[in-house]
Amino acid sequence: MRNILILFSAIPLFTCAQSRLDTTFLLPGTKLSSIAAIVVDNDTIVCLGNAFTPEGNYATHISKFDTMGNLQSYNFVQENGNIIDAGETSDFIKTSDGGYAAVSGTNLGLNALLIKFDHDLQVEWMKQITRPDMAVIFAEGLAEASDGYLVAGYGNSSNTPVSSFVCKLDKEGNIKWNKKYSAQPNWNSIINKLVKKNENSFWLNGGRSMIGTGCDAQQTSQAGPWIVEIDSLGNVLYDWKALLPDNEGAGPLALDDDGQFVYAAVKIKFNNVWGDTLQLKLRKINPANGQTVWEYYQTPVVLTCPNSRWSGLAKNPVDGGWDMVGSYQHKTTGYVTSGVAAHTNPNGELRWFRLDTNYVSPNLTFNYNWLRCLGHLSSGSIVAGGFVRKAEPELHDEAWLIKYSMNGCVGQSDCATVSDKSPIWRTGNLNVYPNPFFNKLNVTLSDDIGKEDIEFVIVNLLGQVVRKNHLNIANSEIILGDLPNGVYFWQIWEKGVQLGTGKLVKEK
Repeated sequence: MRNILILFSAIPLFTCAQSRLDTTFLLPGTKLSSIAAIVVDNDTIVCLGNAFTPEGNYATHISKFDTMGNLQSYNFVQENGNIIDAGETSDFIKTSDGGYAAVSGTNLGLNALLIKFDHDLQVEWMKQITRPDMAVIFAEGLAEASDGYLVAGYGNSSNTPVSSFVCKLDKEGNIKWNKKYSAQPNWNSIINKLVKKNENSFWLNGGRSMIGTGCDAQQTSQAGPWIVEIDSLGNVLYDWKALLPDNEGAGPLALDDDGQFVYAAVKIKFNNVWGDTLQLKLRKINPANGQTVWEYYQTPVVLTCPNSRWSGLAKNPVDGGWDMVGSYQHKTTGYVTSGVAAHTNPNGELRWFRLDTNYVSPNLTFNYNWLRCLGHLSSGSIVAGGFVRKAEPELHDEAWLIKYSMNGCVGQSDCATVSDKSPIWRTGNLNVYPNPFFNKLNVTLSDDIGKEDIEFVIVNLLGQVVRKNHLNIANSEIILGDLPNGVYFWQIWEKGVQLGTGKLVKEK
């Protein structure tokens, strides 16, 4: 197999250093660029993603940036005669020899690829992974063992349920074994994450779903997370499935220091007003008994399916909390998908939650702002990557890099103070104060909001409505002394349309 390699170094992407990192860009010479995975290597941000190259082909790219987002070097990887699919570049790790490894896919998912890079981003080798019983396969998870690599993914043949696989390769990329897994017969079973616990324990994270169910299946939806532990030979040590009435979509997985696992998921709920809606949540499970240790919802129940999800989850190396990034699409602003980021305490309690919309075009019927992955700098700051779809001067996707402090700040002054800072609500100039509050809240409405059928709603972290008040004047005072202390979301509705939302903290 001959590879086309293009390597550049010391090329500044931006004209000057900046304390604020929130930028979109095309790699030099490309018409499309995106970021799918991030590894932070000694505070160098190493990104894996996709690009439409000057040669006219999709390719996997690997690129290095400093902490200010200045491009240091990059490399395009293409197979001669086989296009590397831009949509299937997925997992990415730093290897024990100082290099990197990545899993990707080829055109139409005909096979999966494991690509080994050295520290200078040059390809050392590339191996194809296939299964004769799967016509289409997708590689999603990657981990390194002392004697090689494990690759996890899923696939199927025509008119058959989706099954998952794990493939073991040695250090040169030669396949040692390739095993198939299924959550239950005649159900779709998907593995999309592989986490190494130790040399003889690997956790597989995915989901199971009844064939034919999905976001529009209302209360008959049958889906849930599926988490498996295997040993170094692929034997199943542990198999956990969420109860089907939970209707949770699978999300990214991470291990806690105590050996228990935490996953970020979406909760599918049926609502008579909105139809199927979603909440983003974080949940910790004790493998010994399969019981929930804790769970927290991060959002109210008004998100669209399937464009709201957590895509990245990791434990913060500085304070031990949990960091998540993903995408967020609200029912009332359905033409815009925002990037979403959150940080919790080690026990899952939400510390901050924010939306970031880098670009909105009036020429697009649907605006994508997606965050797909994250990494941590030594300071504990979060670096997230994804893509933004732009319409000008012509339709294209640009890679998106954004950096958050542990306090939820982008730069010096743009900090998360409420649950939703995105400027995409239909009506602005809503003011709910003080925050935190003790006994009462003041709600101020702008002049462009009608003073009929206005409703102020408070929702707890479980998505339950705990208070409703009708507002009929521009300035209202709401007494809430009997509300328990804690974190809440406020919502303001006008004739079934949500005008805004935010986070509230009630204290003594």
